[in-house]
Amino acid sequence: MIIRTINLAALVFIGLYSTNSLASYASAQTKQLEEANNTPDKVEHIEVFGSKPLSFYKYQHRKSQRTYIKEFNALVDEGEYKIRCYKRSNGIKASRIVVTKCAPRYEEDLKADVFIFGVSNPSRDRQYIERVKAKSKEHLELTAKLLNANPELKETFLKMDAARVALENKKKQKVEERKRRRAEKKTKS
Repeated sequence: MIIRTINLAALVFIGLYSTNSLASYASAQTKQLEEANNTPDKVEHIEVFGSKPLSFYKYQHRKSQRTYIKEFNALVDEGEYKIRCYKRSNGIKASRIVVTKCAPRYEEDLKADVFIFGVSNPSRDRQYIERVKAKSKEHLELTAKLLNANPELKETFLKMDAARVALENKKKQKVEERKRRRAEKKTKS
């Protein structure tokens, strides 16, 4: 009986102690919440900036350019004004880097006529330049005429131009970032 009363007394004491500690803990928590509500925001704001890589903009530009060229070639009747895209080395003989170039067929035809012998001649070079300028003027007039006549072609042209502008802006942004990083490195050194 004595052991039972001691255990019972111990349980009552532990229960009272734990109730007091729980009550004090709960009141401390409510005080903290009230203080947090009364004080201005102490929430940390983290801003995350992301950007799309340059390859994304290059892909968008190529894609819109191909779409425009397909539509333009479908509308042009004369073969010499159709635009043809081909892959070509970048001019360095040992390089494996290939660049895609798109040009009207008349440029290739004129180049073949002028450089038929494989030797450059200043008089032939001038003739080539003059003939290309004349054909380019005709090509621009035809393009303007088609753009004004076909709203779908005009829309794809505007999309292509917007993609080109976005690509150029991204390139400029990259150059500015590199300059800024170099300046930071110099100041740290």
